[in-house]
Amino acid sequence: MNNNTSLFDEETSPLMSAANLTIIIINIIVFILTDFLSLPFRGNYIIDAGSLSWDRVLNYHEYYRIITSTFLHADIDHIFNNMLVLFFLGTYIEQYMGRIKYLIIYFSSGIIAGFTSMVYNMLRYDYTESIGASGAIFGIMGALLYILIIRHRKYHDLDLRRVAFMIFLSLYGGFTSQGVDNAAHVGGFISGIITAVLLNLIHFRERQE
Repeated sequence: MNNNTSLFDEETSPLMSAANLTIIIINIIVFILTDFLSLPFRGNYIIDAGSLSWDRVLNYHEYYRIITSTFLHADIDHIFNNMLVLFFLGTYIEQYMGRIKYLIIYFSSGIIAGFTSMVYNMLRYDYTESIGASGAIFGIMGALLYILIIRHRKYHDLDLRRVAFMIFLSLYGGFTSQGVDNAAHVGGFISGIITAVLLNLIHFRERQE
């Protein structure tokens, strides 16, 4: 294989991406448990216990919230919109990069999005708590944007202009709406790009060695 081969020149099977589908299923199951089933505990209790709060993370050392918050959603519209976007974009990323690298991008973006949100709210002395997978999903968007750039603007039925416009609309919609954690969206998006770049550089160096 040519030493100049990029990480993103190696495509995996076009079959459904197992890791992406598993994440979606987990999100749906958690949503059902918190919103629909009659259990000894209330759904609101689960959300309160797992939502992202800089106060709870920093002062009470509840670090798990950075992860658990990404699997919680406020209502049916919230989870439907997030999972719909993740279903399509996450499938592209996993098929193109492979399962492990997809998971690295997804969870690192979710974590960085959480830290960005906490820092932003802490500086504003805002104790608002947040939930949702959108920070990680914006990371997937960022990685996909990078892929399209290095692949000369097109991958299968996706092209750079469409994806860039979709990202713009998503960010714009967040900034013009209330109750949206835009800091997490921006942090996740930037994290997705940086992580994809680093994975590509690591792969390129390994090929050279």
